[in-house]
Amino acid sequence: RRRYLHRLTAQALENLHSADLAPVSHQLATHYERAGLPHLAAPHFLRAARVARQVYANDEAICLIRRGLELIEDVKTNIGKVESASETVAQLWEELGDIFEQRAQHEQALLTYQNAQSRISNSDQIWQARLYRKKAAVLREQRHYAQALDACHQAEYALGSQPDRADDLWWVEWLEVQIEQVWAHYWLAKWPEMDTLLNKLQPIVQEHGKGGNRMRFLMASCLL
Repeated sequence: RRRYLHRLTAQALENLHSADLAPVSHQLATHYERAGLPHLAAPHFLRAARVARQVYANDEAICLIRRGLELIEDVKTNIGKVESASETVAQLWEELGDIFEQRAQHEQALLTYQNAQSRISNSDQIWQARLYRKKAAVLREQRHYAQALDACHQAEYALGSQPDRADDLWWVEWLEVQIEQVWAHYWLAKWPEMDTLLNKLQPIVQEHGKGGNRMRFLMASCLL
């Protein structure tokens, strides 16, 4: 009966706050966990961790992510929920990697990004590329510039060729990978390659770049 009441409470909270679940995400996670519904609790633990990060409560965010990971491992034994569970696991690992990298805990960040990648299908080109790019940024911070450049090339390979139709997400990630390569060339003192890449990127940034792409491209351009 208690599980049933926790489920009803969670559903009531979702209905009441349907426009914005973030403020009640921790409550939702707890109620769904106590209702014996870990596959519903884990995504809310992830959302609660993101809320905690917004106020720099990283220790709390780490605890929430780890709890979500513990719960979702049980779900993976249920064949009907494997796909959605794997996606949630990957999101949790990636979020944890972002926290570690923000804290300059580079080795832990690399390991968690690798854990995230192992849960993602190779057909998810953009997600795979994003994780390779994040690994490249970590390697750059570790001063492993050649390895960072290799990770960028892996990200390019994961993205594949330019899509036939307009795909904003593809272009945004492709530009981020190229800008990360500019930084690797800079630290490797590969000035001609850096100059060539910046000149190549300028018209593409103007056509396809979003605000974040444009800002990071401008910062990278100032390196020359």
